[in-house]
Amino acid sequence: MTWVERALGWVGLKRSTHTLKEVDFWLSDSVWGGSATDAGVLVTPELAVTIPDVFACVNVIAQDVAACPIKYQQRTPDGDWYDADRHEFWDLLRDLPNPETTGVEFWAAMMRDVQIHEHAYAEIVRRGTGEPFQLWRLDPTRMTVTRDGLGRKVYTYRVSTTGRQQSWTFNAERPPILELSLWSWVRQCRGLIGYAAALDTYGAKYFANAARPSGVLVAPHPLDDKARERLARSWRAAYGGVENAHKVAVLEHGVEFKAMSVPNNEAQFLEMRRYVTERICGVAGVPPHKVAELSRSTNNNIEQQSRDYLQRLHPYFRMIEQAIRRDLLTSWTWPRYRAVFDREAMVQTDTQAQAAAFATYLQNGVYSPDDVRRKLHENPIGAAQGGDRYHMNGNMIPLTAVPMAPAPAVLSTEGVR
Repeated sequence: MTWVERALGWVGLKRSTHTLKEVDFWLSDSVWGGSATDAGVLVTPELAVTIPDVFACVNVIAQDVAACPIKYQQRTPDGDWYDADRHEFWDLLRDLPNPETTGVEFWAAMMRDVQIHEHAYAEIVRRGTGEPFQLWRLDPTRMTVTRDGLGRKVYTYRVSTTGRQQSWTFNAERPPILELSLWSWVRQCRGLIGYAAALDTYGAKYFANAARPSGVLVAPHPLDDKARERLARSWRAAYGGVENAHKVAVLEHGVEFKAMSVPNNEAQFLEMRRYVTERICGVAGVPPHKVAELSRSTNNNIEQQSRDYLQRLHPYFRMIEQAIRRDLLTSWTWPRYRAVFDREAMVQTDTQAQAAAFATYLQNGVYSPDDVRRKLHENPIGAAQGGDRYHMNGNMIPLTAVPMAPAPAVLSTEGVR
């Protein structure tokens, strides 16, 4: 105990410890003194996903990543990659991770977990030979990651149905858990989420109070406690709530109503709500039009925003691809196999421009037909069918091959006077 702790009266306080990867960061922040945001709202994962803008952004990213086809490919001795669609991993990663969950459901759930909790976990079920054949998602709020005495990573999972705990020790040759880890944008903008929650509460209270400004009832003579409570109760019963909105108030015995707060249109409530939506979309990297915010959208900028949005998804794709390589592929397998997302399947905003660009590259010898097919994540057609040939338009020749113009003839001046 230091003299500073004694002076501040910290003697006897329990020191908080945290695991290697604490997924319950919402609770650990309250230990650090950050229990509430500046808006006075305690932001938890449950509250964060109830905010429409946050839920929409999390869901858009999760669904787009999950809907993007993932391919398991094999490398040939000549360096080309072919779809290993007959390999067991093709169905495991793409269509059916386990008998109860489809591929889209599995990857969407993993993406929601990593956005909200910064970590996502799935148990890898292996055969006796070590080959994975099932993936089961695990709730990240029930997972604790620590180190044992040898420094090895230990996963401890609390099973909700029985209350028992199950543990796995990390093995580099046969990892027991598929783990995704990335900074949570939801965590980083908790203050903004608290602001949005406060605005939603304000709007709900506005309609709960007859959709009119709050105010005071002024009586012509003093009232005792029971009379004041009776007057307030009768006012709320007659004019409170949305169903009583815009009723004509009838005041008796000289009672007068005086409005105190600013009307919603003067307080710019809608402008503030739109501002919060744009800020949340900016933090999440989601174009506002994908969450139905179209106030500043046009046909031109929506197309550009969609291209930029695909670039923002690239870290998520790489995170999953590298996690699959680390946890599912053995050291002798990954040089010959890989899992990649077919990103070109998401580029559907301007396919005509994409086709024109590929045609230009083909006609000018930049790409061969197989080069284009690799860009589209399609199988090469092979050298036997001309897939590796580079072509050039016949009317184009090098400058060095341009014939020289003949020298001008020299006229003789003899005999000319």
